[in-house]
Amino acid sequence: MTPAERAARYIPSGVQTYSKAPSRYPEGAPQFIAHATGAYVVDVEGREYLDYVSGLGAIILGHQDPDVDAAVRDQLNRGICFPTATEIEGELAELLCEIIPCAEMVRYAKNGVDATSAAVRIARAATGRERIGSTGYHGYSDWTIAHQNPKGVPDSCREVLWPVRYGELEALEALFTYPPKVPACLIMGPVVNANPVLPPDGYLQGVRDLCTKYGVILIFDELVTGFRMHLGGAQTLYGVTPDLACFGKAMANGYPISAVVGRRDLMNLLDE
Repeated sequence: MTPAERAARYIPSGVQTYSKAPSRYPEGAPQFIAHATGAYVVDVEGREYLDYVSGLGAIILGHQDPDVDAAVRDQLNRGICFPTATEIEGELAELLCEIIPCAEMVRYAKNGVDATSAAVRIARAATGRERIGSTGYHGYSDWTIAHQNPKGVPDSCREVLWPVRYGELEALEALFTYPPKVPACLIMGPVVNANPVLPPDGYLQGVRDLCTKYGVILIFDELVTGFRMHLGGAQTLYGVTPDLACFGKAMANGYPISAVVGRRDLMNLLDE
């Protein structure tokens, strides 16, 4: 049995995420990676490739960055799962609040969908509303995947999730006013990640103004743009500050961590 046959027999599609499926890559791309250093990966047959995909976007310092990996090894020697907090959590939170415009408080999670789901829940708690306005892809949870891949998703999720196209302010205002059920939040990537599209002039500020006008919590999903377009995210680059924002593994060069950051009054709802 070949490695590909073994993987396909015991793993759906032979990969752990659709983004890694062979169908997502051109013919001749490696299916199994043996090791990686810097900007390059080496497959199981010893062939070297430039990792243009950058570990699905999370490897922004290169594979096996010596400073990052040394810090991880040091922490492994101290332990990784404690019953109470560690000092480094507060140190990182303070740093994030210094560099990200919307950040007044921070809550960590393990992956991107944990962060986006937490942000949506905060918005619902703050507004008392259930509907979600959404632009783009924000993970594999029921609330965000309902219209893109409805397999196994309750009908109720499709009723509360309202997609709106990127770049269309008139459509966004229509979402906020008709039907007459203002959503709790609008969650969006400030830049379109698939087939990248930069925001039209004035678009992000227009989104910010509409959310303020209608009392909608604006959430920037910066899992892709965060620490890449600017250290403080696309919100710093474009000068538009959301109420909440989500950041992912890029802050740890691929290690499993994410964060929700945002206004103090909203973040404090996590303690109530």
